[in-house]
Amino acid sequence: MPESKACLDSIQKIFDSLQYCIFEIAVHTDSRGTPEFNDDISQRRADQLMRYFIYYESADSGRLIPKGYGESAPVLLRQDLMLPDSTIVPKGIMLTENFISSYKEPDMEVYEFLHRQNRRIEFKITGFTEPYNSIKDCMSFCNIDFSHPGTGQYFIPGHLYHFLFESLSGEPDQCMDSIINCINRMSDVVFEIATFTDSRNTAEYNLTLSSRLAQQQRNTFIERGADSTRLTAKGYGESSPRILEHDIELPDGTIVPKGTELTEEFILRYKADQSNFEVLHQLNRRLEIRVVAVRD
Repeated sequence: MPESKACLDSIQKIFDSLQYCIFEIAVHTDSRGTPEFNDDISQRRADQLMRYFIYYESADSGRLIPKGYGESAPVLLRQDLMLPDSTIVPKGIMLTENFISSYKEPDMEVYEFLHRQNRRIEFKITGFTEPYNSIKDCMSFCNIDFSHPGTGQYFIPGHLYHFLFESLSGEPDQCMDSIINCINRMSDVVFEIATFTDSRNTAEYNLTLSSRLAQQQRNTFIERGADSTRLTAKGYGESSPRILEHDIELPDGTIVPKGTELTEEFILRYKADQSNFEVLHQLNRRLEIRVVAVRD
């Protein structure tokens, strides 16, 4: 369908812009069928997609890795999801087989809708060729995640870079320059600089503070050569607690599992141990650079 072709063309533009990045084409299924069948069909679909990009989009085969995950990695909701019956599934929920099965009897339409969320394709940066290694050295996390669920009728660009002020390694100037170089190479992409605070102080104060920090960061990027027409800035204050992308270990050895939302209520459970308490608050204080639009 035309929408799917436009989607793939847009993804190829990203591949071309990030010429030093190695991408994984990750294909996921729902949990119907056996695990073996789902592993096989997802791998075949990943291989087919790779061939499409090579033969029809002239992608560099050396920078694409196809991988089928079958049903092994259910979607972790990064935002609230409205179901066909108007029920809201809150962000942070993982769409496991057990969770989805609870909807099978009362509403088959909802059941099918939830399975469809797990049938998806993701494109992730998994490595860098030599000229790009400085970005890996100075960012704690680097990921492009283009969700493309089920129908293939729309293209949702997600986080481009997610990095924490406190965990940047290397010289700050080198990190900044690497980020700006990446932004400038992606000439068709509009970015949002998003800043977040912890939940200490009032909500109004935190919103004002994060908005000011986002604008300051935008100004710094522009002063150092970033294209001002493709940069927006927004402060979210304490309104969007971080959802953990992976397990983390606290100073006392406690493991907080992937998918946990670091809400104020959750963090207060650790107040008795000041080290744990501070680490959890620190994880919410962050800056994200997001893809918000891809120009024609």
